[in-house]
Amino acid sequence: MADAATAKEKKDLLLSHGAHEIRNPVAVILGYVRILTSERTGQLTEMQHKVLNDVAASTAKLAVLAEEMSFLARLMAGSTPFARTRVELSALIAAEIPSVGPGLERHVAISVIDNAPAAAVSGDTQRLGETFNSLMFAQRRELFTCDELCVAIDRVPGNEPTVRVTIGGADRIDDLRRLPPSELIPLVELRGGVGYKLTIARHVIEAHGGQVFSRTEAGDTPRSVLNIGAVVVLPLA
Repeated sequence: MADAATAKEKKDLLLSHGAHEIRNPVAVILGYVRILTSERTGQLTEMQHKVLNDVAASTAKLAVLAEEMSFLARLMAGSTPFARTRVELSALIAAEIPSVGPGLERHVAISVIDNAPAAAVSGDTQRLGETFNSLMFAQRRELFTCDELCVAIDRVPGNEPTVRVTIGGADRIDDLRRLPPSELIPLVELRGGVGYKLTIARHVIEAHGGQVFSRTEAGDTPRSVLNIGAVVVLPLA
C-alpha cells in the first residue's frame, strides 16, 4: 500500500511539474507573437500575419493542455474542493449545449431526451457542467454516422436510485440506452484532440460517487478505438 501511495504521489507531482514546465515557454512564445503581430518591430505581410496567427492558436492549445494537467494533478491529489448543491441534470446539460464544439467544421445538432424530469444530483454545478461539456464535445467529434447527437436522461430504479445519462448519435441512442452494465466498459480516455478532458471528466464523476462507461468499436487502424457513446451513472440526490 505504501508503494502504491508513493507511486501515486510521484505521478501527481510529475503532472504538476510538467504543467509548470509547459506554461513558462508558452507564455514567452505568446508574448513574442503579440509583439510581432502588433508590428512594433516592423510591418508584416499578410502571409506572415497568417503564420503568426497559426502559431498563436497552436500555442494557446498548449496553454490549455498545461492548465488541464495542473487541474488533473490537483484532482488526483484530492486537493480540489467541490461546492455541492442540488443540481438538476436536464437544465445543466441544456445550458452547456451551446458551447459544445464551437468552430468544428461539420454542424451537429444536439438534443436532450429527458425521461427523468427534475432528476437531481448533489454536486458542484460548475465542475459537472464542464464534465458533461467535455463528454458531449468528445462524442460530437467521433460522430460519423449521423448529424445529431442525443443526450438521454433516465432514472435507474433500485435500492439506491441512480440516474443514467447516455450520450450518442441519434441513430444509436436507443440501443445504447438499453445496454446493460455488463456490455459496457470504462470510457477510452486518451483521444486525439481532447487533451486530458476525458480523464478529468472521469475523476470529477467518480468524486461525485458515479462512473463513466462506453461501448467501443475498432477504428480505421489496428490500434484505434472509437467510443460509441458515453454512459454516466450518478446517484440521485
